[in-house]
Amino acid sequence: MYKATFENLPDEIILEICQYLHCSHVLYSFFNLNSRINQTITFYRQHVYFRRASYKILLYIYEYILPQIGSSILSLTIHPLHQASFPSSIDRYISTIFSNLKILTLTSWKSEKLVSFLDILQDMKYLHKLIIQELSCSILIDDRNLIEKVFNNKNPFLTNVIFDYDCDSMNLSNYSLNNIILHNINSLTIQLNTLTDFSRLIHFIPNIQQLDVSLKNSSLKTVPFDVKLLNLKIFSLWNINYYSNFDDVISLLTIVPAIEQFSLTISTRDSNLINGEKLFSIFPIQLKKFNYTVCYYLKQD
Repeated sequence: MYKATFENLPDEIILEICQYLHCSHVLYSFFNLNSRINQTITFYRQHVYFRRASYKILLYIYEYILPQIGSSILSLTIHPLHQASFPSSIDRYISTIFSNLKILTLTSWKSEKLVSFLDILQDMKYLHKLIIQELSCSILIDDRNLIEKVFNNKNPFLTNVIFDYDCDSMNLSNYSLNNIILHNINSLTIQLNTLTDFSRLIHFIPNIQQLDVSLKNSSLKTVPFDVKLLNLKIFSLWNINYYSNFDDVISLLTIVPAIEQFSLTISTRDSNLINGEKLFSIFPIQLKKFNYTVCYYLKQD
């Protein structure tokens, strides 16, 4: 009876097995078994996420595998616990090892540690997307330092920055941010504290084309908007913790005259905001798509 060894299994079966494993386990177990398997697991060599790996496995990957595959990695996810395990040689030369990295995801970082780590972005010349997940903003460092570190980056290829929905909201209204102008950022997702923070943000994203904003502690009550986002085509706003009204939405639309896709999630007691005809009457003529979620509460007598 013929007994197949793992190395001789068809590619389809090997990939099916890999679906039940984490990336770190695939690399630790299968990398360099032979050249064909290395080719088969190309996806796992290009998109690396160290999840549920023991310290022993991490150390082996850092010391023996990453130096061999680092230049082929296109997307990388780093948890602060993973970064703390980096040998000093990798920590110092991370931008050299991951020389072709395009997408970097940083998960569950505290702001003070993130600020010190972000210096590596300056030298990642092909990095175009930065994703920050589950960020905890610390009282030890103000939000201005973090914003300046991310957005004053000199990397001209970095065009897309995401602070995901599980990040703490940031406060921009209490700081001077006059030295920040993000000419290269054309797509931004960010969690802010108030609408005033949003009014500050729009001053330093003049070329933004896609913007996704969540307001955690504010209504859409009118604040002075003295800047227009002339290049913004896709705009999403989430704000359900406070009531908004019809005039607030009108004011908001004045800053996005070229908008083509608009997504709005709000809470309201204003019946005008559940009147389709009235809503569409305030939209610009070039608007192609409108996604709308509204929590409507009847006014109490």
